[in-house]
Amino acid sequence: MKKRSILLFICFCPTVLFAQVTASKIYTDFNGFWESSVPGSPIPDNSHNLLAFQVGSTNYSTGVNDNILTNNGIVFSPHNFTALPIATNPNPSDGTYIGVGKMYGGSGNVSPIPVSLPIAQYLRDGVHGLDIGSAIFNFPVSAEINYQIDGITLSSIGDGVPDLVITQMGQISNVQDHFMFKDDAGNTIGTQYTVDLSTIQSLGLFRWKFYNANVNPPTYNTVVGPNDSNNTRDVRIVTLDWADLGITTANAGLVTRFVQEFSGQSDLSFTAYNAESINLRMPISGTVFNDNNGGVPNGTSYQNATVVLKNSMGNTVSSAITDVNGYYAFNNIIQGNYSINLNVPAGYQVFGNSDGQPSATMNIQVSNTPIQNKDFGIYRLPCVKPGALGTPGNFAKMGILTKKSITVPGWPTNVPNGHVVMDSDSKGFVITQMTTTQRNALVPVVGMMIYNTSLQAVQIYRGNTPGVDTSRLGWSSIIRACNEE
Repeated sequence: MKKRSILLFICFCPTVLFAQVTASKIYTDFNGFWESSVPGSPIPDNSHNLLAFQVGSTNYSTGVNDNILTNNGIVFSPHNFTALPIATNPNPSDGTYIGVGKMYGGSGNVSPIPVSLPIAQYLRDGVHGLDIGSAIFNFPVSAEINYQIDGITLSSIGDGVPDLVITQMGQISNVQDHFMFKDDAGNTIGTQYTVDLSTIQSLGLFRWKFYNANVNPPTYNTVVGPNDSNNTRDVRIVTLDWADLGITTANAGLVTRFVQEFSGQSDLSFTAYNAESINLRMPISGTVFNDNNGGVPNGTSYQNATVVLKNSMGNTVSSAITDVNGYYAFNNIIQGNYSINLNVPAGYQVFGNSDGQPSATMNIQVSNTPIQNKDFGIYRLPCVKPGALGTPGNFAKMGILTKKSITVPGWPTNVPNGHVVMDSDSKGFVITQMTTTQRNALVPVVGMMIYNTSLQAVQIYRGNTPGVDTSRLGWSSIIRACNEE
């Protein structure tokens, strides 16, 4: 995982004015308000959103929360920046990490794991997708991300106002990322912009922890983060004008796509664009979960479910099949009203969706921001597996009886495959009861069981590497499931 700076190596073209500029200061909402380059400022160690950045003597707001800037005496030029709406999910390689603030979900290595796949969500999380406290480190080298464009605002070309904001959150060594516009035939319009992210001025440090992204669920990395420079990484930002990519009023009309190509060392929190400068089509995405505990859809991912996008007339616009992570996406959707429809798999019911309804349909409105986390929770109708046939391997030898006498002949030695057998007609079996706080003070052992009075649920400790349903780690409530799965 390498640190990144943001410096641009430019193709020399005498007709193009290159205005790439390194940001000299940023403002975020960490702890309410945070300004870089202020001596004694705390090092951010959790999620926080980019409020503004300074280029030259001008502060450009992102539109996330201009009131915070005003209340803290920051003079700014108001704008509306949004993370590029990535919906595709490049395959993480060995060495690709999800980076989040050291306190994200709790200090250090916490259970349950606070991050999940797919990795694309961390390039567009937060307000306007501008959470600068989460990032993908060593973004896969083979990844190329395309964004379909409906039009570039001609007046934004060479106007001195940043059109693109590139973030670099870690360490890097003499490699380049590439940015370019293309037409329908795949031809580059203007010039490919090559960025060397190794020599740009640092804006300060953030403190991170890292999770291996090439396994599902991601696992805490005990080497890269805790033993590496106190978990800190430099933050760098570069801004571009469309002219830096060779775009002019003469060729802007040929552009249909914007493309990012990554070096394999890129540590990207987000790439943001000025919404006043370009019109992008938006992605719609979500996850289908095999979920039998209700509430917010979660649980194990459900692969090969069909999700259909329909327009306001009820006509199918696109369909998608959920991947191994239960994830689906519709890319490059124009503005308008739509419905997302899940074809419920045979034998399952919808338990709930992210709109809080037990429905296989969610209505949405696409405007100028990505639609994401439109999730469905489904569960298999109750089932039982037929009992095993054959001769038991052994029988119980010890019983606890509260009745006056044995009422089942041969008890307890007639009970197969048991260790301790209890029998009563007037008393119940009560396990240890404690609150969540008391539970968290335990040194748990895999298989430990309690009744959690805070959650009013029986819980079992499953450890960090359960063999079944690997998404449910640590303390897990016992819930109804189909024992054929």
